[in-house]
Amino acid sequence: MVLGKDEVFRNEARSMLVGLRL
Repeated sequence: MVLGKDEVFRNEARSMLVGLRL
């Protein structure tokens, strides 16, 4: 399976949100 740009963007955004929470 190849991740689309949207998938990567959502993944990065999620990581950033988690980092802000921590």
